[in-house]
Amino acid sequence: MVGATRNLLDELSWEGNAIPYRNGGRGRENVLTAEVFRALDFLPRVPFLDAVLRSAGVGADAEGFDVDVLPGDEQIAALGIRAQPDVLLTSASHYILVEAKGMKPGASFQPEQLYREAMIAEHCSGG
Repeated sequence: MVGATRNLLDELSWEGNAIPYRNGGRGRENVLTAEVFRALDFLPRVPFLDAVLRSAGVGADAEGFDVDVLPGDEQIAALGIRAQPDVLLTSASHYILVEAKGMKPGASFQPEQLYREAMIAEHCSGG
């Protein structure tokens, strides 16, 4: 999960504006995502990450999952579909994209973004 911090720093560098990240980046979705999934990686997976997977409707053992926070671009090149999920959870039989949104006003799921991510998840999972 050390990659989560590296990916967050890469994202910050790409944005080119460090000012919103002062004071811990409070309210920034990528900071929140990295903090939550890093915590889930440090805690025992069975009671914690399993609970997240169960609440998402995935009845799988969390021990078998790889967790990639801020993984960068996922795409279906042949269809020209590209998205940047916040977290990628993969196992031998699962391919799950996580899109996190903060609680502040204006933080909402965008239909086009969700459509692209759903297409990518279906394509990459063999569905």
